[in-house]
Amino acid sequence: MVSKTCDVIIVGTGPAGVTAANLLADRGLDVMLMGRGAQQTLQVPETFYGMSHELLVRLKVDQDVHKAIEFPKKIQLISAHEGFNYQIEIERLKGKHHGMGINRPIFDQILIESAIAQGAVYLPNMEIEEFVFEENQLTGVRCRTAEGVIEYGAKIVIDARGNQTPLARRADSKAVKPADREPYISGFAYFVGERLADLIPDNKVLAVALEGGYILAMMLPDGRVSVMVVLSREKLKRDTGNLDQIFQEAIDRWPPLSKAIQAAEKVTPTQS
Repeated sequence: MVSKTCDVIIVGTGPAGVTAANLLADRGLDVMLMGRGAQQTLQVPETFYGMSHELLVRLKVDQDVHKAIEFPKKIQLISAHEGFNYQIEIERLKGKHHGMGINRPIFDQILIESAIAQGAVYLPNMEIEEFVFEENQLTGVRCRTAEGVIEYGAKIVIDARGNQTPLARRADSKAVKPADREPYISGFAYFVGERLADLIPDNKVLAVALEGGYILAMMLPDGRVSVMVVLSREKLKRDTGNLDQIFQEAIDRWPPLSKAIQAAEKVTPTQS
């Protein structure tokens, strides 16, 4: 039984989903925004460049976004190229807002509050069980909550969870494969481990230069370590879709990091 119907249901409270909720609610549509609350999806550390960006003004958050802005971290750059090793420290860029860091939990909360102010209804702690179809038309979502399973209906349903969405597989579209349009493969995961944390200088980013790519590692506020690998497809020894294997082989190219990760606990799966 459908509990409630609205114009638009948006699943996902990252910047894409919340931006859509904000702008559609501002147009007068009845918008329902669903998220997983504090259990929100994995995030790669990000960089912020535009304090007065036009979209921030449209979302009415340009006066509040400074709360989520942080000074960029220094970078400890290490080369893992065979026969050519070096280690240098790069100071943060000087100047107004260039390359500033962004605290995503704070930034996401600012966006959510703005969407609510525009009239969107926010439903946190919603676990999407499945999307509801009628005659091959997407008409709603079925969610699991603390009270049980609830179904919501809408004229339009937007799944804004990026590569986590199952809708692309159901659509069976002939979209261009990532390998055909993206020259790089990237993946990241979170770890917890004292030995790994010791590799990262205080308030700095560890960058390891590889042939055809690089590794970035940095501490997160909750004590976890984010490790990200970016590699050129041309430099890969073989074409493989096994992201975990690609990730691990890149890590193994710098022994100190490889040994530290072996001693650490991997607390999230490798994400694209």
